Amino acid sequence: MKYVAFIFAKGNSEGLKNKNILELNGIPLIAHTIIQAQKCEVFDDIVVSTDSVKIADIAVKYGASVPFMRPSVLSEANTPELDCWKHAIKEYRKYKSNFEYFVSLPCTSPLRRPYDILKLLNSHQDDHDITLCITPSSRSPYFNMVKKNEDGTINLIIKSKYNNRQEIPLTYDVTTIGYISKTDYVLKCSHIFNGNVGAITIDKQYCLDIDDSYDFEIASSLMKTREEYK
Repeated sequence: MKYVAFIFAKGNSEGLKNKNILELNGIPLIAHTIIQAQKCEVFDDIVVSTDSVKIADIAVKYGASVPFMRPSVLSEANTPELDCWKHAIKEYRKYKSNFEYFVSLPCTSPLRRPYDILKLLNSHQDDHDITLCITPSSRSPYFNMVKKNEDGTINLIIKSKYNNRQEIPLTYDVTTIGYISKTDYVLKCSHIFNGNVGAITIDKQYCLDIDDSYDFEIASSLMKTREEYK
C-alpha cells in the first residue's frame, strides 16, 4: 500500500491570523503535524498544499515536500476543502508517481498522537470509501442544541421525545485528527459523506481543533503541562 499524507495550510486564515505558522510549544503550528506524520514511518511522502511561500519554506525546513503551490482561487474563505483535496491529488500525480491512499492530516490538531494516525490507517476497511475520526459530543442535537430564529426565539435543532441526557442516542463530533480514502473516491465524489463512511473513536483530550485564539491558548496550556508534549 502506498500512503501519501497531505497537510492543507493556506496563508490567509480567518479565525486566527497567521494561525498555521504561529509558534506553539516552540515550533510553528504546521510543524507539529509534519513531525507526527514522520514519526508514523509509513508515508511515502508528506506533502503540504499551500498558497503561501512562507508556509512552504517552513514545511520544507521541517522535512515535508511542496511539489506544487495551491492557486489563490482554492485558498478563499468559502473554498470547499474537498476541492483542495482533488487539486492536490491531480497536481501530485504530475510530479510524483501514482499512489493508492490519500491521507489528510489537518494542521489544526496539534494534540493528536502518531498512535492516532496509525490507528486511523489500520482501521480503514476496503468496503469503506473514506474513514475519519470522531469523539463523543459534549452536547446533543436531541437535547440541548438549538437554532436561533429571525424573531429572536430559539428551537431545538431536532424535536424529540427525550427529557434527559440519559435517554438520548449517543452522538459524536467529527474531529480534524485525520481522514483516509482511496484517491479514486476523492476525485469522483461531490461530498465525502456521499459514500460509505467509516469512523474510529478518539479520546477527546487529543481532539482539540484550533480555530481561534481561545483554542490556541488551550493547546498552548495543555502542551506546557502534559508530560507527553514536553
